[in-house]
Amino acid sequence: MVLIVSTSADEHAAAVVRALERRGVPCRLLDLADFPRDARLTVELGGEPAARFDGRDGLIVADEFPVVWWRGRGRRLRLPPETATSPCADFVAGEWRAALSGLWRSLPAVWINDPGREEAAANAVAQLRAAAEVGFEIPRTLLTSDPDAARRFVAEVGGAVSRTFIGGEPPWHEPLAADPDQLDQVRLAPVILQEAVPARADVQVVVMGAAIFAASAPAVTRGRPAPLEPWQLPPRLVRLVRLLVQRLDLVHAGIDLRLTPDGRHVFLRLDPSRPWRAIEEATGLALTEAFVDLLARCAAPGPRLRRRLTPPSAVGEASA
Repeated sequence: MVLIVSTSADEHAAAVVRALERRGVPCRLLDLADFPRDARLTVELGGEPAARFDGRDGLIVADEFPVVWWRGRGRRLRLPPETATSPCADFVAGEWRAALSGLWRSLPAVWINDPGREEAAANAVAQLRAAAEVGFEIPRTLLTSDPDAARRFVAEVGGAVSRTFIGGEPPWHEPLAADPDQLDQVRLAPVILQEAVPARADVQVVVMGAAIFAASAPAVTRGRPAPLEPWQLPPRLVRLVRLLVQRLDLVHAGIDLRLTPDGRHVFLRLDPSRPWRAIEEATGLALTEAFVDLLARCAAPGPRLRRRLTPPSAVGEASA
């Protein structure tokens, strides 16, 4: 059985549910949009542990599921109206987040991905450092809240782009160009500045356990998605992708690389919960089926694993 933690509005989750049902793999969607307004949580400890969610789609006993697909990062709690506008709203939301976080950590399941590790991997600083440590080339980068340091960096690299700490840019967009006239404002909050990397093409990599897929698109003008085509990762990049995903303790991730005019592959960013349907529709790559293969394998009868899969570097060399 597979438990999917997401919402009923998640098109990726809906596609995976349909594919699992076609294969006869039991699955349930735990709709986070129900919490806490339209659902109840009960966790029993001290005997046989049991975590029960009772929502609009019926009762779910979370401990019964050997594999959990986590699609909950960044989801907002849906507080009752009388609570959302009350002085205790922050307290109520904080208690719900703490209760759910503790529950996720306690479930004896294979997680794709572990929520805590996914949250950590989403941070731009953490992923850039990890990418450099495993051998990727990364753009020259500055994290600062010092306007003088920011101005020096922009002058040294001959122009820069700025990006957010927790993703957010669509994969075909450049981060915003750093405006020298606005650099005084970085004293208000830290900013990430990077040298602008020239592009011949942008490569999107999707990791699903042992399977690695890639698609490329030629460099385009800001804001306009380019046509994607399947692309074969060179063996060296396959090895680096596996090492990075293993270093960040992930099972599924999307990675953006830039192919420069002189043939270098530069790491740009990683998204530990990257949507893949647009890539699948543009290229014909069987990404949903590959992900369902991964879920079905984890849900197959056998010894119950704790928390996660074998690191991707040790589960085979399958790629596409």
